[in-house]
Amino acid sequence: MGIIDVHHHIVPPRYLSEPGRERIFRQGVSAMRPQVLAWTPQKSIEEMERSGVVASITSVSAPGVWFGDIAEARRIARDSNDYAAQLVRDYPGRFGSFASLPLPDVEGSLREIEYALDVLGADGIVLMTSYDGKWPGDPLFAPVFEGEWTDAGTVPSLLRAAELAAADHTAGRLPPPVARPTG
Repeated sequence: MGIIDVHHHIVPPRYLSEPGRERIFRQGVSAMRPQVLAWTPQKSIEEMERSGVVASITSVSAPGVWFGDIAEARRIARDSNDYAAQLVRDYPGRFGSFASLPLPDVEGSLREIEYALDVLGADGIVLMTSYDGKWPGDPLFAPVFEGEWTDAGTVPSLLRAAELAAADHTAGRLPPPVARPTG
């Protein structure tokens, strides 16, 4: 049995398209390394093979999909999730996906959860550490974590907050982790 990488960032082509690059750099992510900006599925698989990784669960890296505009965040999340689902179809057994949500847009996030899990078959949801200065455990986001999809046994799900080591569950900033086996 080989290694399964559950923290594998992808860069969907439309994510970096103009005005995508400018939007990302405005967020202060100007330190994106050249190899991240030049990401391709083929380069990713080559690196996986060099490292003994048999499969990777993909997600979009920071800064995520929220740039202050609800419609834009919904479009970027949907484009990114569709791209990740296509990777799963194009490279069976090599990739899975954690879907992006347009948080802090709760209504859009609930719709994207339903689409990503029920239609695309995403393996779970990825969370950023915070959204507009609010942690995922903020009461504003409660509907996202109280949904039917979080009920035990409903859907195999894993919530992974980026940079979780810096988070503090006891301070109520993050909801408790939700994880279920997929088999």
